[in-house]
Amino acid sequence: MATLRPKDGCLALTTYGASIILSKISKPPNTVAIQNDVSEAVRSGGDAFAKHVLRADPELRPADEAIVTDENGTLLGVGRAVLSGAEMPEFKRGVAVKLRRGVDEAIQKDDEDDELL
Repeated sequence: MATLRPKDGCLALTTYGASIILSKISKPPNTVAIQNDVSEAVRSGGDAFAKHVLRADPELRPADEAIVTDENGTLLGVGRAVLSGAEMPEFKRGVAVKLRRGVDEAIQKDDEDDELL
């Protein structure tokens, strides 16, 4: 569900952990919704830019773990917030969430791990 970040000792959410949170909580915290037209780029591991953010949890702070979804709430990836949740929909430039892993990357990594077994 999460891994320990050695740099600061905090937990880094995995895409699996994010999918569980999204399925169990009706209004999950730390979520950022982006436009559907750029969802494929984020799914494959690209960063979420502020100009594409439709809504974000207002309690989200820079360096917090963020769950990135499309307009419909479908998981796209996980990463660290660069801007606060209040700033994300207002800004028109810059990275809103620095993605650590997109959903497509996670699936590819899982397939590679299965081949090693």
